Amino acid sequence: MSNRETEHIEILFHQPGHLKGVTKIEEVEDYIFTGGEDGRVCIWDSNLNEEIGCLYAHKFSINDVQKINDEEILITTSNDLELKLWSLKDFSLIGSKKAHASAIIGGKPWRNYVISASRDHMLKKWKFKDSELVEEKRIKIPGMERFFLCGDLIIITDQYGLISIRKAEDFSKFRNNAIGKKKLIRAIKKASRYIKDFENQDPHTILFSMARRYGIPSTVCTITGDFFILGHQFGLVSLWRRDNGKLFETLFPHSKHITGIEFLENKLITTSLDSTVVILDLETTTPTESIKLPSRPLSLKKSSDGLIIVGLESGEIVTLNHQLEIKSTIPKIIPISGSCVTPDFLAIAFNNGEIQLFDNINLESVIKKKIHNKTPLSISYYKNRLITVGEDKQIYFLDKNLNVIKTIQLSVNPVQPKQAKQYITINSNHVLDLNKDEIIKGEISKETKKELEDEDFPKHRYQNGDLSILVNKRSLNETENNKLLEFYDKEVLESLRKLVESSSNTKYSKTTNLTVLRSKN
Repeated sequence: MSNRETEHIEILFHQPGHLKGVTKIEEVEDYIFTGGEDGRVCIWDSNLNEEIGCLYAHKFSINDVQKINDEEILITTSNDLELKLWSLKDFSLIGSKKAHASAIIGGKPWRNYVISASRDHMLKKWKFKDSELVEEKRIKIPGMERFFLCGDLIIITDQYGLISIRKAEDFSKFRNNAIGKKKLIRAIKKASRYIKDFENQDPHTILFSMARRYGIPSTVCTITGDFFILGHQFGLVSLWRRDNGKLFETLFPHSKHITGIEFLENKLITTSLDSTVVILDLETTTPTESIKLPSRPLSLKKSSDGLIIVGLESGEIVTLNHQLEIKSTIPKIIPISGSCVTPDFLAIAFNNGEIQLFDNINLESVIKKKIHNKTPLSISYYKNRLITVGEDKQIYFLDKNLNVIKTIQLSVNPVQPKQAKQYITINSNHVLDLNKDEIIKGEISKETKKELEDEDFPKHRYQNGDLSILVNKRSLNETENNKLLEFYDKEVLESLRKLVESSSNTKYSKTTNLTVLRSKN
């Protein structure tokens, strides 16, 4: 970190949850971890009542979150090729390894090892030693689609739906399998009684349609005492005996890809891209409960507390009971599009068109209103008014209660509006004059641009749905700093001081650049 950065105090506005789809749910010790397409890993209490913290873990979608056996170490993997290690004591990053040459499809703990696989078709075994991962073995498996661990066995499925079982010790082959056509036909016939997409259709035609899509690859796995159970594309579930690796049964609880599968008291819970959750009785192999969700589920977990947790494509997290009744919903995060400081509040604009004011003592919400029909591109403060410029070509002037004082309809598209003293740039050759409330042709002077760039006070940064305001301590404490007063009202600078003073009392704070934790006070 540069000396310039260490001169800053950071004011953090953190939003618990996910911006995009929730791709992974895992229970580790007393925590529930959720990974998302936004690269976040959120840390929740065991009942999902409160977010304990958040890791800005990866640049791309999370595909695995696991604990290394007998170690207080968490593994995360992502499409960004990185395999990362995190401390379960303080959630700091311990190490990062570029593990593969292509997108990683998972990282699983086995004994004191980590086994990883990737779209580069490499299966690797890493020895965990001295807080580092050292590659010990690798093997290339063409067409590898997914892999799962079942005791001392690795279950590998390829893009054609073939099953290969290897020993975790040395990657040697244990057994190769395929799902027979007769079992699939029988399962389709039985499913046609309760799946509309299968009704009145010839099962051979359905099977042919699946087969011409290069087989039925698996997507998820769960393990019971006697079976390992795979969820596949096209809604297929297959049950395999653990002792000999032979296929026992095939089922079609859905007609679209399975995204989650769990075992519960001789019943299976499955989620699918058909937006449903289904409970199947394994004795009768028929559904007993089902529910349609508001968005497609991407992940599923049955917690030790008896919760059925479902991560949705929208970024929401839903908890259900065993009757599939929704008990709670964690909403998705609305991305932040802009922010500014006023004499009394921190004003934040969100992508959904809402403007929200937070007090400058503890960042508690004061008022929220939907102002724009599209994303606000900027929010500024000037002489007792908030000014927002939106993608809907509307400029709104607001009072401190977010009431609209004045509206200007733009005839041009705004492009990255930015305030410079009494002006807001609309695009390369249009400027809003805040003294006259008029759009004028032209641009701000080079001198004003340079002053604005040189000052850069305070810095507003947007990262993974959160807002960080970096305030230069030295500049803020120089009350005689007339240069700052050219840009900011005295009241705004005083408001910044209040935010700085109260930053230690906010709900969340950064412990590292990648870790946000809930304050203990």
